[in-house]
Amino acid sequence: MRLPHLNAKDQLQALSSEQRLPLIHTLNELPLSQLLEIEFALNIPDGIMPSVQTEQGLRTNALLQWIDGSTGLGLASLLNILFKRGIEVVNSPASTTNNASSGIQTLTVKLENSFAEFNKDQIKQLLAEFQAKADNASVEIRHIRPRSLDVELQGSIEALRRIKALFGDNAKNQIAGLNVESTSSLESIKSTKRLNLRHANLSYAKLSYANLSHSDLSYADLSYSNLSYANLIRSNLSYANLRGVNLIKAELRRAYLIRTELKGAYLRSANLGGADLRSANLGGAYLIDADLRGAYLSYAYLRGAYLRGADLKSADLRGADLIDADLRAADFVKADLVKADLSSANISSANLSSANLNRTNMTNCFGLSSSDIHAYEARGAIFNDAPGDESSISSQPEVSP
Repeated sequence: MRLPHLNAKDQLQALSSEQRLPLIHTLNELPLSQLLEIEFALNIPDGIMPSVQTEQGLRTNALLQWIDGSTGLGLASLLNILFKRGIEVVNSPASTTNNASSGIQTLTVKLENSFAEFNKDQIKQLLAEFQAKADNASVEIRHIRPRSLDVELQGSIEALRRIKALFGDNAKNQIAGLNVESTSSLESIKSTKRLNLRHANLSYAKLSYANLSHSDLSYADLSYSNLSYANLIRSNLSYANLRGVNLIKAELRRAYLIRTELKGAYLRSANLGGADLRSANLGGAYLIDADLRGAYLSYAYLRGAYLRGADLKSADLRGADLIDADLRAADFVKADLVKADLSSANISSANLSSANLNRTNMTNCFGLSSSDIHAYEARGAIFNDAPGDESSISSQPEVSP
């Protein structure tokens, strides 16, 4: 999608949430040096933008929050600046030029110095000297790795080869008064079909039926947004805030939702087959008739969640908190419930055949006959814990995304 050249802020008041997605992706993917030029052109006041070595998604978020705020210039100003610089806001990464095939490469230059961070003036000076040494003004600083002095350049093969030849692999040359410790091998920019929406602020967004498959939405704020019927297959939503989000009938197969905040989320009839929800917060979430076959829910917080009729065949629920959950008619065939806590849950008509109930806390569960209790006890379930005793429930381990 190419957004038009607009001069009136009023023309952008109705810019939809879905139209904002390509804008966020475009800003997240810009070389740092270009993003800094845009910030300079917007004359953003001091104290608004984070450090130049902050993750770019956070810079994009800060820029958009300011531009939309009471002191900001409005989205029209930002879009006009992008237009004047020939930066196209595209609908998806798949429609952009393939950088690998067009000869765009990256080169990382490792610098030595005593200071901890770069400032904007140093970035400007570094860029000017790198462009001079490459004899090519199209060279850009792609980004500076946080907590390091590693500068990743982007440019043509010929330009970056000139820079590498000047510095060599271990030459103690200088640039902008800084020692060059080493340079990496040239690498092609990896082509990807993933929208980069990391750290994006999309709270209350209207994204029903949106195609966000394979997108990176980690750490994004999607609280109370409408993603009903959305395609989020294999998307990364780890550490994102999805509190109160509407995901009714959404496709989340094999999505990553590690430690994701989903308290009170609406996931009725959503497809979460094979999704990774380790240590996610699903307290009070509505998962009625949801498909969770083969999902990873170890140490997930599902206290008071509504899972009536949910399909949890072969799901990993080790150590999960299902206290007071509504599990009526849920299917747990071959599910792993080792050390899960189902105390006071309603499991009327739930199918627990072939489920691993070793050390599963089922104290005060509703909907069980005495014969059910004896049968589950024989399979390792616990029914006699004293009130408040959680000694059989282990603490949550650290989980890597």
